[in-house]
Amino acid sequence: MSIALLTLIIPIAFPYYVSRRDTWIVLRTFSKAYGLAGLRVGYGLACHAEIVELLDRVRTPFNINRMVQAAAQAALLDVAHVARSVTHVSQQRAWLRDQLHALGWFVAPSQANFLFVNIEQYSAALAERLLHFGVIVKPWLEAGYTQWLRISVGSEAANQQCIAELRQCAQ
Repeated sequence: MSIALLTLIIPIAFPYYVSRRDTWIVLRTFSKAYGLAGLRVGYGLACHAEIVELLDRVRTPFNINRMVQAAAQAALLDVAHVARSVTHVSQQRAWLRDQLHALGWFVAPSQANFLFVNIEQYSAALAERLLHFGVIVKPWLEAGYTQWLRISVGSEAANQQCIAELRQCAQ
Protein backbone atom coordinates (compact mmCIF):
# COMPACT_ATOMS: atom_id res chain seq x y z
CA MET A 1 0.00 0.00 0.00
CA SER A 2 1.32 3.45 -0.80
CA ILE A 3 2.37 5.91 1.88
CA ALA A 4 -0.09 8.44 0.43
CA LEU A 5 -2.96 6.02 0.96
CA LEU A 6 -1.88 5.26 4.50
CA THR A 7 -1.72 8.96 5.34
CA LEU A 8 -5.42 9.18 4.49
CA ILE A 9 -6.39 6.15 6.58
CA ILE A 10 -4.25 6.41 9.69
CA PRO A 11 -5.59 9.72 11.05
CA ILE A 12 -9.13 8.32 10.90
CA ALA A 13 -8.73 4.87 12.46
CA PHE A 14 -5.38 4.58 14.12
CA PRO A 15 -5.86 6.77 17.23
CA TYR A 16 -8.74 4.57 18.42
CA TYR A 17 -6.83 1.34 18.01
CA VAL A 18 -3.47 2.54 19.32
CA SER A 19 -5.13 3.45 22.64
CA ARG A 20 -6.14 -0.20 23.15
CA ARG A 21 -3.91 -2.37 25.35
CA ASP A 22 -4.77 -5.72 23.76
CA THR A 23 -3.39 -7.32 20.60
CA TRP A 24 -5.29 -6.24 17.51
CA ILE A 25 -5.39 -6.31 13.76
CA VAL A 26 -7.87 -4.46 11.56
CA LEU A 27 -8.47 -5.60 8.00
CA ARG A 28 -10.76 -3.56 5.78
CA THR A 29 -11.98 -4.00 2.24
CA PHE A 30 -13.09 -1.42 -0.29
CA SER A 31 -15.56 -3.91 -1.78
CA LYS A 32 -18.88 -2.87 -0.32
CA ALA A 33 -19.29 0.67 1.00
CA TYR A 34 -16.68 2.06 -1.37
CA GLY A 35 -18.02 0.13 -4.37
CA LEU A 36 -14.67 -1.32 -5.47
CA ALA A 37 -15.40 -5.06 -5.21
CA GLY A 38 -13.94 -5.83 -8.63
CA LEU A 39 -10.60 -4.28 -7.74
CA ARG A 40 -10.01 -6.58 -4.73
CA VAL A 41 -8.35 -3.87 -2.64
CA GLY A 42 -8.18 -3.38 1.09
CA TYR A 43 -5.81 -2.43 3.88
CA GLY A 44 -4.69 -3.58 7.27
CA LEU A 45 -3.48 -2.01 10.49
CA ALA A 46 -1.87 -3.95 13.34
CA CYS A 47 -0.56 -3.29 16.82
CA HIS A 48 2.79 -5.00 16.25
CA ALA A 49 5.22 -5.13 13.34
CA GLU A 50 5.44 -8.91 13.82
CA ILE A 51 1.80 -9.27 12.82
CA VAL A 52 2.40 -7.25 9.66
CA GLU A 53 5.42 -9.43 8.87
CA LEU A 54 3.29 -12.57 9.20
CA LEU A 55 0.69 -11.13 6.83
CA ASP A 56 3.40 -10.14 4.36
CA ARG A 57 4.51 -13.78 4.22
CA VAL A 58 1.16 -14.91 2.83
CA ARG A 59 0.18 -12.03 0.56
CA THR A 60 1.17 -12.06 -3.06
CA PRO A 61 3.89 -9.67 -4.18
CA PHE A 62 2.72 -6.69 -6.24
CA ASN A 63 -0.85 -7.46 -5.24
CA ILE A 64 -2.32 -4.13 -6.39
CA ASN A 65 -1.22 -1.73 -9.10
CA ARG A 66 -1.15 2.07 -9.25
CA MET A 67 -4.56 2.31 -10.89
CA VAL A 68 -6.12 0.34 -8.03
CA GLN A 69 -4.28 2.51 -5.50
CA ALA A 70 -5.61 5.63 -7.23
CA ALA A 71 -9.15 4.25 -7.14
CA ALA A 72 -8.81 3.45 -3.43
CA GLN A 73 -7.52 6.95 -2.69
CA ALA A 74 -10.39 8.52 -4.62
CA ALA A 75 -12.87 6.30 -2.79
CA LEU A 76 -11.47 7.33 0.59
CA LEU A 77 -11.90 10.97 -0.31
CA ASP A 78 -15.50 10.56 -1.51
CA VAL A 79 -17.11 10.65 1.93
CA ALA A 80 -20.53 11.54 0.51
CA HIS A 81 -20.59 8.41 -1.68
CA VAL A 82 -19.74 6.17 1.28
CA ALA A 83 -22.46 7.81 3.39
CA ARG A 84 -25.02 7.26 0.60
CA SER A 85 -23.90 3.66 0.16
CA VAL A 86 -24.13 2.87 3.88
CA THR A 87 -27.54 4.52 4.13
CA HIS A 88 -28.79 2.58 1.09
CA VAL A 89 -27.59 -0.75 2.46
CA SER A 90 -29.06 -0.05 5.91
CA GLN A 91 -32.46 0.88 4.50
CA GLN A 92 -32.61 -1.94 1.97
CA ARG A 93 -31.34 -4.51 4.49
CA ALA A 94 -34.19 -3.56 6.85
CA TRP A 95 -36.74 -3.80 4.01
CA LEU A 96 -35.39 -7.19 2.90
CA ARG A 97 -35.39 -8.47 6.50
CA ASP A 98 -39.03 -7.43 6.94
CA GLN A 99 -40.05 -9.11 3.65
CA LEU A 100 -38.22 -12.32 4.58
CA HIS A 101 -39.86 -12.32 8.01
CA ALA A 102 -43.22 -11.94 6.25
CA LEU A 103 -42.42 -15.15 4.37
CA GLY A 104 -42.12 -16.81 7.77
CA TRP A 105 -38.34 -17.21 7.77
CA PHE A 106 -35.80 -16.55 10.49
CA VAL A 107 -33.25 -13.89 9.53
CA ALA A 108 -30.06 -13.72 11.57
CA PRO A 109 -29.18 -10.25 12.92
CA SER A 110 -26.91 -8.40 10.49
CA GLN A 111 -25.00 -5.17 10.19
CA ALA A 112 -23.44 -6.29 6.90
CA ASN A 113 -24.48 -5.94 3.27
CA PHE A 114 -26.15 -9.34 3.32
CA LEU A 115 -28.68 -11.37 5.28
CA PHE A 116 -28.35 -14.97 6.46
CA VAL A 117 -31.78 -16.60 6.20
CA ASN A 118 -33.15 -19.97 7.32
CA ILE A 119 -35.57 -20.89 4.52
CA GLU A 120 -36.58 -24.22 6.11
CA GLN A 121 -35.84 -26.20 2.96
CA TYR A 122 -32.73 -27.32 1.10
CA SER A 123 -31.13 -24.03 0.09
CA ALA A 124 -29.24 -25.27 -2.98
CA ALA A 125 -32.48 -26.34 -4.68
CA LEU A 126 -34.12 -22.97 -4.08
CA ALA A 127 -30.98 -21.12 -5.19
CA GLU A 128 -31.02 -23.12 -8.43
CA ARG A 129 -34.70 -22.24 -9.08
CA LEU A 130 -34.00 -18.56 -8.38
CA LEU A 131 -31.05 -18.58 -10.79
CA HIS A 132 -33.44 -19.36 -13.66
CA PHE A 133 -35.13 -16.00 -12.93
CA GLY A 134 -31.87 -14.06 -12.74
CA VAL A 135 -31.70 -13.94 -8.94
CA ILE A 136 -28.37 -15.04 -7.49
CA VAL A 137 -28.20 -16.07 -3.84
CA LYS A 138 -25.64 -18.22 -2.07
CA PRO A 139 -26.80 -21.49 -0.56
CA TRP A 140 -24.88 -22.32 2.59
CA LEU A 141 -24.04 -26.00 2.30
CA GLU A 142 -21.82 -26.50 5.33
CA ALA A 143 -23.02 -29.09 7.83
CA GLY A 144 -25.91 -27.77 9.87
CA TYR A 145 -26.67 -24.88 7.53
CA THR A 146 -28.06 -26.57 4.42
CA GLN A 147 -31.35 -24.68 4.87
CA TRP A 148 -29.69 -21.27 4.93
CA LEU A 149 -29.22 -18.68 2.18
CA ARG A 150 -26.91 -15.69 2.08
CA ILE A 151 -28.81 -12.90 0.33
CA SER A 152 -26.83 -9.81 -0.59
CA VAL A 153 -28.42 -6.36 -0.41
CA GLY A 154 -28.64 -4.91 -3.89
CA SER A 155 -30.40 -2.04 -5.59
CA GLU A 156 -34.02 -1.41 -4.67
CA ALA A 157 -35.17 -2.98 -7.94
CA ALA A 158 -32.94 -6.05 -7.49
CA ASN A 159 -34.18 -6.51 -3.92
CA GLN A 160 -37.81 -6.29 -5.04
CA GLN A 161 -37.15 -8.84 -7.78
CA CYS A 162 -35.45 -11.13 -5.26
CA ILE A 163 -38.45 -11.04 -2.93
CA ALA A 164 -40.96 -11.48 -5.79
CA GLU A 165 -39.09 -14.54 -7.08
CA LEU A 166 -38.65 -15.94 -3.57
CA ARG A 167 -42.43 -15.73 -3.11
CA GLN A 168 -42.92 -17.69 -6.34
CA CYS A 169 -40.12 -20.22 -5.98
CA ALA A 170 -40.44 -20.97 -2.29
CA GLN A 171 -44.02 -22.23 -2.60
